Amino acid sequence: MLPRSQKPQTPNPIFPVALLLLIGAGLYIWGTSGILPFHLDPDEPNVYLFAREVVETGRLPLNLYPPLRVVDLAILHQLIDMVTPDHVGTQSAQYFLARIGSSLYGLLILALAYRIGSELHSRAAGIAALIFLAVQPQMIFFTSLARADVIGWVFVMVTIWLSVRAVQRERPTLLWLALLSSLLAFLGKYNLLTIAILPLALMAVIPKKTSSQRLLAWGTVILAAGSALVILFGPSTGLSLPAFLTTGQPGELYQKEYVLEAITLADAWQVFSTQQVGWINLLVILLGLPAALLLLPRLDLDWPRWSSDALSKQGRLLLGTMIAAAVLVFWVHSLYLTNRVHDRFVVVLLIAVLWGVAISLMAARHTLATTGLAVLLVLPWAGQAISYNQAVQQPDTRAMTAQWFIDNVPPGTRIMLEYDSAEFQSYGGYPGDAQYFITTVDSLRNVERTTFMTTGVEYVVIDERSETRDGVFGSDVFETLGERRVEPVLDLNEPHPSERNWQGPGRYIFRLPTRQQNWAHVFLGDSIIFKGYDLTSQVAPGENIDLILYWAARHEMEQNYIVFAHILDSSGDLVAQLDAQPGDGINRTFNWWPGYFDWDEWPVPIPEDVPPGTYQLHVGMYDADTLERLPAVDHDGTVLGTSILLQLIEVEASSNN
Repeated sequence: MLPRSQKPQTPNPIFPVALLLLIGAGLYIWGTSGILPFHLDPDEPNVYLFAREVVETGRLPLNLYPPLRVVDLAILHQLIDMVTPDHVGTQSAQYFLARIGSSLYGLLILALAYRIGSELHSRAAGIAALIFLAVQPQMIFFTSLARADVIGWVFVMVTIWLSVRAVQRERPTLLWLALLSSLLAFLGKYNLLTIAILPLALMAVIPKKTSSQRLLAWGTVILAAGSALVILFGPSTGLSLPAFLTTGQPGELYQKEYVLEAITLADAWQVFSTQQVGWINLLVILLGLPAALLLLPRLDLDWPRWSSDALSKQGRLLLGTMIAAAVLVFWVHSLYLTNRVHDRFVVVLLIAVLWGVAISLMAARHTLATTGLAVLLVLPWAGQAISYNQAVQQPDTRAMTAQWFIDNVPPGTRIMLEYDSAEFQSYGGYPGDAQYFITTVDSLRNVERTTFMTTGVEYVVIDERSETRDGVFGSDVFETLGERRVEPVLDLNEPHPSERNWQGPGRYIFRLPTRQQNWAHVFLGDSIIFKGYDLTSQVAPGENIDLILYWAARHEMEQNYIVFAHILDSSGDLVAQLDAQPGDGINRTFNWWPGYFDWDEWPVPIPEDVPPGTYQLHVGMYDADTLERLPAVDHDGTVLGTSILLQLIEVEASSNN
């Protein structure tokens, strides 16, 4: 038998790697198909809509969303438009291919994990890192969505890979490419710029630098530190860096009050351990690794070695720097109140490499035992990934919100939502096909109470995520709305999350009291909605009816419509009328806009010779040029004819008689 030191190394594990990549591809396709046709994630419609805006206008909305994924999807949409009839690709095709593209990015992340592990230590380390990521729940979940995260994660891995190559091949200039890659990660997802900590740290500690390289390295560190100080304590006006970072989406991450009101590391660790890792996985790691360290030295199995027993000097430098970078990145991310579990995925990418190296070091002499341990450690990830896929097939509260409105509320209604209105955007994945007029606010506290009535808001949706923006979820919503008559119509918060058969943020829908005493929602033609009226039902001859009419517009129109209010007797004969331009003759219908809401006093005069009795009050509109009346259809589909019967009115006997 050959001495252990003279035994040949195991050939390159090409087939296991290829098999694992195929398994990874299957996982992503399974994850994508599992949530088709549509999963409601608030960021995905944004990136989709911005991409369409780029295609249709040729302008990049830099201030709206991290631009890299927007440009990426815009190119995909442009290609689909080019190869489809009339150059218009269907939303479903664009949507599906965008998610397939995300899956391909996921495979690229796996390939990079293997490459980094193999260059840092061995092919075994690469395979272990790849397996760790392949069953990572956030990986499976978010690489099946067309979000911005995944392309940012790719450049995080590229940054790590270039940093490893720079040290292993003694080419410090590659660290500048790593910094460029970290900038691209930032353009893919704003808070991923923290990965720049790794190449910056290596610039400061890498040996054998010339004086100019050392100067550049420390200059970069000082620049980064200075930028951080400016963000925290600098002015927030003009063209300063804080002014840029507090504009649009970045403001959620870099507003000073968020940074200074830090989450403690204890809280951050609890979130990371319970939601990102999971208690089962955490227990397996805490119990499994010590057990393995005690067990493996006692085994004397003669298994082929996949790798050397120790790291090189460069490998130890990289490993130490990566551990420090992971801790520092985790600490930086813990500062932001807006930090979510998947925002810490940059830490998981670093952990995957470190985990792969640790496993391969243990497997240097005892491959089978360590392989069993590795399987034991990744099983909880796989189980959590399966639960993710099952969870996203449940209805989402945003879809349920939109569907409730479609089932119960007529088109043309004005709705105010806290936090976001993704389900009502013109996005193929959402059931919000009916046209509503949507206003989105960070918090209802920021809305004047009179705004609800003066703008015609009839429903408000409060979202538990708005609590981070001073929202009113579950607290003083009734006091904020200022009305005791607020009616809760849908509760998407109870029961407890563990008992729900849906997913998504908790929500409540409330119906508000309207300004008009008598609510209506009658469609006049395609563009106008009669929203109701105020009326005193008794009047005497020679007086005016105390009538107020409320109007809304669904679309813009070119016609000049006349409002009529006619009083008819029991035979249907006209006894009084008032025909005039709405909006006091100033704001005519051809000036109305989608979502327009207003009201007019309409004092119909009652002639003095009208006998006492009961009369019908009808209202409607007709074209000023053709005199053709608009057909009236009630919100439930009932055809009303060419006028709307409001109610019966009583004409009293004149006091002069």
